[in-house]
Amino acid sequence: MASSNVSLKAFNILFPFGDFLYILQQEDYSSRRYLKWLPRFFLRRNIQARDRLRYTARAGAVLAIALALWLASLAGVFFNQHAWFAWTAAAIVWLLAVPLFVLAANIVFIPFYLPVRYARIRRAAEKVRAVNGLRIVTIAGSFGKTTTKNFLYELVRHHAAVQMIAGNVNTPLGIAGWIMEHLRPDTEILIAEVDAYRAGEIRESCRIVPPDVAILTSIGHQHMERFGSVPRLAAALGEVFIYAKPRAKLLAPPDVARMVDPLLGGRQTIMVGEEDVADTGAHLSASARSDLALAARAAELLGAPERFINDAAQKLTLPDRRQKATVWHGYDCIDDSYNISFPTAQAGIAAAESLARKKGKKLLAVTAGIPELGPADKNGNERLGMLLAGKADHIVVLKSIFVRDIVRGIPDKEKYTVVANLTACIEMAPKRFPPERWALLLEPELTDLYY
Repeated sequence: MASSNVSLKAFNILFPFGDFLYILQQEDYSSRRYLKWLPRFFLRRNIQARDRLRYTARAGAVLAIALALWLASLAGVFFNQHAWFAWTAAAIVWLLAVPLFVLAANIVFIPFYLPVRYARIRRAAEKVRAVNGLRIVTIAGSFGKTTTKNFLYELVRHHAAVQMIAGNVNTPLGIAGWIMEHLRPDTEILIAEVDAYRAGEIRESCRIVPPDVAILTSIGHQHMERFGSVPRLAAALGEVFIYAKPRAKLLAPPDVARMVDPLLGGRQTIMVGEEDVADTGAHLSASARSDLALAARAAELLGAPERFINDAAQKLTLPDRRQKATVWHGYDCIDDSYNISFPTAQAGIAAAESLARKKGKKLLAVTAGIPELGPADKNGNERLGMLLAGKADHIVVLKSIFVRDIVRGIPDKEKYTVVANLTACIEMAPKRFPPERWALLLEPELTDLYY
């Protein structure tokens, strides 16, 4: 087994099609985003450590085209170069050019891919329309989508036949695939989350799951690098309201409602604040109470009895890896590793500080930083370091591309330790920070693109 792994790594050094297809897949096959990463990864190999390339039909097609282009180009060089040294030099250049062949293959495949994509979305939309009396709740936002979705499911699941699109499935094709495979004809309520990596993506999702109740949880920080400004991000996320059904109820926190109302042509948003669940959500963090308030109002609009809502709300627990109290490698832990925005980081830190006090322990924080910050928030990771320095007794900083920014915000050099990755942290931490004396805050390790 070890020798086969060594052979595979050696093969990947020469022919790194998998690595660069992995980068492309991580960026949802966006050529523009792929180009952003090329300067960083052009000469790097064997980068798949935290995740692996998923050989989907699209990945297989792009790989086949890339290989065909590469082989055809190499053959052309061979038949036109008679000098051995010239052919060898050309072969080396062609090996280095693998990232560009992957890019070219992605571009070539788009005209063939788009009709398939639209047909799949159309079929899924038709299947949704065929379910009589189905009411749809569609949830968008920079953060809080999955928590709100899970909360709402718990509040209404004893009241109606409800299905929730599970996990982090929130792209048009992901939603379409789930619909085709899992949607039942007797479902009365369907709860979905949608996300935007580009303008128009939520509009596509709303073609499949047009909301009767639309929820916009938040706007800001996450994906800001993709959109460049808050107004552009608000317009992209606001599509969940714009493309909702004409009589849909639109729910948002007050600050979010004020940002998107000008886009709605006179339609009004129902403003929902965390104070609306002050009693039933007392056991949750402020950000989770905001999510609960939106879920509770949606459950009310869907006809769930108030006593059911109140009873279920008091028993809610957070979804995995979102400020959830757990035990991790022997540590009492707040696992906040899916929350990658500054506001949710603040909430996770507050929850971890409370846990440490309750357990009578010191607080150890582990973080890799916040990705995709926009031009107006470039110091976000420095602010994260400052915040952690004020709350945690020690900070383990994973060696992502944000490490310098994070440690710049920690004035005491004795208060942080930089390690290569989460595996190194797991090996080091119990010796220096025994679990019986330390509680843990686990922030995200991030994907391979950030290391």
